[in-house]
Amino acid sequence: MEKGRTHYAIKNSLYSSVAQLISLTIKFLMQTIFIRTLGATYLGINGLFTNVLTVLSFAELGIGSVIVYSLYRPVAENDIPLINGYMDFYKKAYRIIGSMVAVLGLILLPFIPYLIHGKVISHIYIIYLCYLINSVSSYFLNYKRGILTASQKDYVNIVNQVSFQIVQFVIQFLVLVYLKNFILYLVVQILCTVTSNITITKKINKVFPFLLLNNSEPLNDEKIKKLKGNILEIFGSRVGGIVLNSTDNIIISSFIGVIFVGKYSNYALVATGIQSLLNKLVSATTPSIGNFIINGDIESVEKLLKKHFFINYTLAVFSATLLIVNFQPFVAIWAGKSYLLSFLTVVILVANFYLYQVRQTATTFLFAFGIFRFQGIKSIIEALTNIFISIVLIKLGWGINGVLTGTLLTTILISSWWENRQIFHYGFKKSVKSFLIKQYLFIILGVLIIGMVYTITSFVLIGGLTGIIVRSIIAILILCILFTGLFWRNEEFNYLMYLIYRVLKSVKK
Repeated sequence: MEKGRTHYAIKNSLYSSVAQLISLTIKFLMQTIFIRTLGATYLGINGLFTNVLTVLSFAELGIGSVIVYSLYRPVAENDIPLINGYMDFYKKAYRIIGSMVAVLGLILLPFIPYLIHGKVISHIYIIYLCYLINSVSSYFLNYKRGILTASQKDYVNIVNQVSFQIVQFVIQFLVLVYLKNFILYLVVQILCTVTSNITITKKINKVFPFLLLNNSEPLNDEKIKKLKGNILEIFGSRVGGIVLNSTDNIIISSFIGVIFVGKYSNYALVATGIQSLLNKLVSATTPSIGNFIINGDIESVEKLLKKHFFINYTLAVFSATLLIVNFQPFVAIWAGKSYLLSFLTVVILVANFYLYQVRQTATTFLFAFGIFRFQGIKSIIEALTNIFISIVLIKLGWGINGVLTGTLLTTILISSWWENRQIFHYGFKKSVKSFLIKQYLFIILGVLIIGMVYTITSFVLIGGLTGIIVRSIIAILILCILFTGLFWRNEEFNYLMYLIYRVLKSVKK
């Protein structure tokens, strides 16, 4: 059983990592073409409406996450009627949600111009409706992807998404370069989204033919009650998470200007792209962890959490270091010096990236355990705190730095301890104090390491792409030496070395 979990965890992580690299490359190339053909204004509109539709997606309520968690046990036990019962519930819920998002999106339509500070954009309503249609279409066709995640076969889903991403990129590239038509660019996105969802549905029906059988077990009152309770908690968490992480562009556009959204989106693309790559790597293990929790003892699960934290922490330090060392010269080469933001803005952005990434172990284990209690109220408090601090700092003249500092302070004050407290209190039934002390010491150590490496690499005065490569190599070498020197006796460090060996062995095969 352990071999099966490890095999699927590594396979899903490898597929996720390669897919995310491809996805990040495509997004980077598309952003470059976007800058060259349509300019900063449309780049800002793209970032703004993407955030608006993310906010509207709060109607999803986190049902997908709850259903995937609920499927872990019936999938492990091959309880086909119960699996079909959950999938029927999932389908009905998503049809209702898709309709809700459509209605909310149409209600918002008259207010769209008020979200764009100081700019008049041609065909703005048609552009917004294209984003809305693309978002709504997924709810009616996308729900079956959850069983792939629960059954540790998410790599099937990954292949589908990457394949259509590549097709979409090629067609959109031709549209932007030869026609420079933003609306047609969005129509291509809609067609690819719909086709991708239809294709994966057919594939899932072939892999899991029992989904087509009319033998579902209706969910009893106890299961429905538990689902509703978890969904309500995730709803609050979903709303809070969206407001915390997905409203920056809306606040920047409304208070500062859509041009700044365009500039910020370049940095955000790189940071969130790397974030997504790392998250795919660590979250691909969630089904395996969930399976391990069901079948393993709690002491072994706690050891697994500590190993997961160290691996995630290492990824966070390495990636944050490479970002702070290379962010400004990279954006200058890629988009041009006119798109640069201040170095202070970059520091705050990377700090947000670093703390967000360190949190991913807690997030992964929360969902693997199915601990949703009080997540809702916590996230709503997070959201209100973030908005309050951001707007106050903007009014004090902090500009875009105020928006990013609002997110940073909210993470430090609330998120950095709450999620771990929930895992230890409800999952391990013990105090979180020693783990939190260890986490904060590691975070501070990471900040010192990042600062030290940045200081050393700042003496490299080579410009251009060569300078980025040289600084990156020096930074990685220093990090490897420091981590080996500091942690070589650490059990989690040795486990990381073992995993790297396993991954390399798998790649060779």
